[in-house]
Amino acid sequence: MRIACTSFWSSSTPNESSRHERVPREMEQACQNLLAAVWLATTNRNAVTRASAAIDKALAADPRFHGHEISEGLWKIERVPLTAFYEVDDANNVVKVTKLAFNP
Repeated sequence: MRIACTSFWSSSTPNESSRHERVPREMEQACQNLLAAVWLATTNRNAVTRASAAIDKALAADPRFHGHEISEGLWKIERVPLTAFYEVDDANNVVKVTKLAFNP
């Protein structure tokens, strides 16, 4: 599954042997700017870095298992202090993060 931006996360696509291969990251400027602003503004930058990495890993592994569907087609994943809202497009093998929130 590839993660498209509005996202700053990459993902994996299972190949024929059920192993996962990394897909290059795609980052839209708005997401980069928001994540950078959050990181610069917080006193706990390690928490933001850990949350970003945890979301990246969870979405790469299985975006439906690790998230919660909050309305038809809209999913949410929380790793304190970040929350990401995303959509899963199975036809194109893409996860699209539509919003990123900081919850200090």
